[in-house]
Amino acid sequence: MLIVLCLFAGRIALGAEVRNPSDAERVAVAVVADYLVRGPQAVVDQLASTSPLRRLSADTARAEIEARLGPPAGAQWELQTVVPALKDKRAAFTVAFPSGVDDNVFFDLVNDGGTIRILNVRTLAEAAGAQPFFQTASPGAKDQNNPAPVSGRWIDAATLVLVVSLLVVLAGLFLQTRSPRGARISFLLGGAATFAVVCAGVWTSGLVVPEEIKPVIAGRKQGLATLVDLRRVVAAGGGDVAGALGAARPRGEAADVAMLWKAQNDLVQMRLEAVQKTLDGYSHPSNVPLVELLRARLALMQNDSARAVVAYQNAINIGPGRDGLWLEAAEAFYNGGYEDLGANMLHRAAGIGSRNAGIYYGQASEALMKDHLADAQAQFKLAWTMLPVQRRQLLNSGLLSIMVRQQGDALVSLSAPDEATFAAADVSTRAIDLPANAIARVSGEMFEMSVGDARLVVPGGAAMAPKNVAVVDAGAWARIGEDQALANVAQLIKDAATPAAFMQPVLRARITRAAQALYRRNRWSELADLTAGVSPKWQFIDAGVVLLRAEALRRLSHETEAKQVVLDLALSPVVTRRNNAATYEQIGEALASFDEFDAAIVMFSRAQKLQADHPFDLMRIEQMSMNRSLAKSYSVFESPHFHVHYPGNSAVVSALAVAQILEAELTRLQKWVPVPNFKPVVVNIVPWAEFRTIYAQGGDVLGFYDRAITIPLAGIQRLEPEITAIVTHELCHALIAQATHDQAPHWFHEGLAQRVEMVEYASNAFNMYDDNKLFALSVLDPIITQAQDGGMIEAAYIVSQTFIRYLEATYGDRAFKQLLAAFAAGSNTDEALQALTGTSSAVVDANFHKWGRAEKRVFQSPPPILYELSGQSLIQLTVPAEPPRVLKGGTLHGRRN
Repeated sequence: MLIVLCLFAGRIALGAEVRNPSDAERVAVAVVADYLVRGPQAVVDQLASTSPLRRLSADTARAEIEARLGPPAGAQWELQTVVPALKDKRAAFTVAFPSGVDDNVFFDLVNDGGTIRILNVRTLAEAAGAQPFFQTASPGAKDQNNPAPVSGRWIDAATLVLVVSLLVVLAGLFLQTRSPRGARISFLLGGAATFAVVCAGVWTSGLVVPEEIKPVIAGRKQGLATLVDLRRVVAAGGGDVAGALGAARPRGEAADVAMLWKAQNDLVQMRLEAVQKTLDGYSHPSNVPLVELLRARLALMQNDSARAVVAYQNAINIGPGRDGLWLEAAEAFYNGGYEDLGANMLHRAAGIGSRNAGIYYGQASEALMKDHLADAQAQFKLAWTMLPVQRRQLLNSGLLSIMVRQQGDALVSLSAPDEATFAAADVSTRAIDLPANAIARVSGEMFEMSVGDARLVVPGGAAMAPKNVAVVDAGAWARIGEDQALANVAQLIKDAATPAAFMQPVLRARITRAAQALYRRNRWSELADLTAGVSPKWQFIDAGVVLLRAEALRRLSHETEAKQVVLDLALSPVVTRRNNAATYEQIGEALASFDEFDAAIVMFSRAQKLQADHPFDLMRIEQMSMNRSLAKSYSVFESPHFHVHYPGNSAVVSALAVAQILEAELTRLQKWVPVPNFKPVVVNIVPWAEFRTIYAQGGDVLGFYDRAITIPLAGIQRLEPEITAIVTHELCHALIAQATHDQAPHWFHEGLAQRVEMVEYASNAFNMYDDNKLFALSVLDPIITQAQDGGMIEAAYIVSQTFIRYLEATYGDRAFKQLLAAFAAGSNTDEALQALTGTSSAVVDANFHKWGRAEKRVFQSPPPILYELSGQSLIQLTVPAEPPRVLKGGTLHGRRN
């Protein structure tokens, strides 16, 4: 027990801080960078004098190397973090090929005459040096793949001898009072047998291969050179794998590796029976890492999460320990409902000093959920230093928006036009030589190098970057990834046609990135095609991708199919097993958008049970119940363009008044938002007390638009200017939605809706906030939709309205018409502003601030029109406005307030 406790204490101590790449890993990174340009010769030039590859001819050595590393063209390499015990002996990389097939490549390194050189290279398809734990026989398995090690056979014999010795000693104890001589003989025999076992153990310990020698022994058995063509075909995708396999005619170990590479290709092609047949030829568990990894992925595709967990655990047991495998396993464990195992994998990765910033962002979020603010801030600061991310991502995470606010300008600025741009303090202090045509970039501690279509990513590797390396902003990686994904959409649509594509972690990430990019660019048809093969019933699919598909179908007017996708997702086993409150809330919102209020209430109820102290879910349950009543129980008054739902006879006058104001304002607002063929809109008018309690939650929200207008005007007696302003504001949202196919960003919605309100005076953000407190344009949308701080939301509303005033003053009436047309065509904010101004959003933001510093007066508008009822008709009187009132925003989950 003391030894075990010491081992665990050692593991905990190892995770104290993020570990920088070792000198050995630095050498491996330099070799890979050279490999992407020069191919296998780059590795040959760095082989150690004792490397078994040196005993081969030059051509054979190069073939052996390329067979293991794969072709350089189009490959995406990333350095992983290995366990501390291996940091000076081994470097691990994830390699993703254009076909979506991925591999792990390991470089074994030694000190060769004072220089670190490569002893050997290996892949997942080769047998590991260590035998798996808990070896069991498998019917039909190939014994040659898992021969019983000498040490294993000796342990079995030793165990038998020790058991017999124990029985002899027990017999001696029994005879001690009856036959002292017999007892002495028993003790002597038992002791002699035990002594013999100990001596034999010391002698046979030399038969157990030490970890640092295993690569040398494994390397003596070469034979993958004939598989180069097969490797190229599998890596490229779409080729004749069977033909390449037949031409290679592999034997022995090479035949096993070839069959596993073919199995990878079969998995991508959904030939699951062929994959299963190949894997059945290996024992359970196997000592070949790729076998266990393929078993795990196949089990997930077959909706057998328990078997997948076992296979991942077997793969982890085989080693070598590295964070990339643990992260893949963690995702599978979470999706399978094994949250404790998933959390254990993440903490395990952090415990070895992983350089993956996502782990620490996740831990920051987890600490915030537990109200451990100090821990959350420490983890967030660590992650931000490693790899800053777009502010939009932080704000969209919900919980992190609180922390961003608390951190202040010292860490994350929400006012700067550009994203954070900085490099680690030790940048270029351990620079490596890069190919002449390489493009290098750093952000925080992340180092990235690209050569043509090949890419090498080194988390924590900024010190390896060359002098004068380009320091890119926090959004650069996302933009590069999106650009690459969008450039390959046509191929990704083909790849994503089968579930197997989502079982390749790198290919799944590419598809997800492309889906998100298409969503942000309003490219609904392509998004629908990309996700056409996605099923809500898959147990390995992310709910977010399914919801993106539903949204694409909705935008393409396939409402029934879109609703069914969300309903199926709500019933999916993976959603039930994952038991995640945020997922339940997302699905609940999607169901509510299709007026499936009963199903939405079920989702929010499940979320509420998981976070009983969180008031949001109870609020949404009340709102869904109210929406259900509005749809089923309210009376309806119809005007030419509006269907006004109202609560009984007591509000019939209110319904008439609201309908007539809407019809009059619809005509007036055509100047701002032309919609000649305006489609009728549902308008819900509810009592103020109910609205304030259920929808506004006691806040200052005075209405919202979510495909229907909801306003608290039931029972009104007079049409005050403030009441007209509420109606106008929400009507403007409906007009913008129809004019742009509901593709305009929130800042435009809220800014223009405030601009058209008939109030004599309007707030100016530059008259209220210092420059360093004004939100940048790029963060307005996530603040409006995700922030939990009411002050932040109100400020974002005022900045949005002030920016609309700037566009109007600078570009005139054409600004709004041009932006509306751009959004209708699918442009996002950056693209629309670029088309209007001829400059980037960051430059537009800077110009906005320059204009605002000279324009600090409160904005004044023409006198408002006062609407009054005279009998059954509506009359208009121009009267002086009453003191202005700001319509404050709220957080009704993306609704236009």
